[in-house]
Amino acid sequence: MLSLFVVDMQSHMQKTRAFHRLNDDIPQDVKDRRHKELVATFRRQSLELNMDQIGNKQLVLVEGVSNNIKFESALNLIVAVVKL
Repeated sequence: MLSLFVVDMQSHMQKTRAFHRLNDDIPQDVKDRRHKELVATFRRQSLELNMDQIGNKQLVLVEGVSNNIKFESALNLIVAVVKL
């Protein structure tokens, strides 16, 4: 399973000596480009792994009914895919 977490490193770095002693020499456009490349790679690899699962049966655990509409919508999608 792939996971991608975006962390606000700025807030964590402020507690370090390096934050106060070193200059950030990476331009923002380079940071943005690297972030976009990372997200694109993650999405491409996730798609490949998910495409490999089409037609396979998966064991799922449903603990109960949620009041969260987004969750219920996702659950309906999962049920629809399982019925295929």
